[in-house]
Amino acid sequence: MMPNNITQIFQFKSLWQLNAIIMLALASLLLSQHAIATDIGALKAQKIAGEQSNGYVGLIKTDADTAAKNLVDEINAKRKNIYQKLATKQQVSLAEIEKVAGAHNISKTPSGQLVKDKSGNWVSK
Repeated sequence: MMPNNITQIFQFKSLWQLNAIIMLALASLLLSQHAIATDIGALKAQKIAGEQSNGYVGLIKTDADTAAKNLVDEINAKRKNIYQKLATKQQVSLAEIEKVAGAHNISKTPSGQLVKDKSGNWVSK
């Protein structure tokens, strides 16, 4: 559907730019945190942690050890920092960035890993 006025054109470009910036930031985060990503990948493969629609990693097993909890907290703190910077730069809410990032992260999750759906249930992708 083609936009029919200048407001719709700018909204379309803004959303596209927002998605592009979020994807670049997430890629940058993953590359700069390769060792952490490997560890979180292991937690996800073991179904201890998974991606959530809010843009953050969640613990699936509430009895996870302290190291797993600390890793998830560290990753989520770094994500929130990036999301907040993006929200400020794009002049949108943090919640909007988190929502887009959550959808992106879930879309990149390999089959068989668990993701938390919008109803709050952990489901296999």
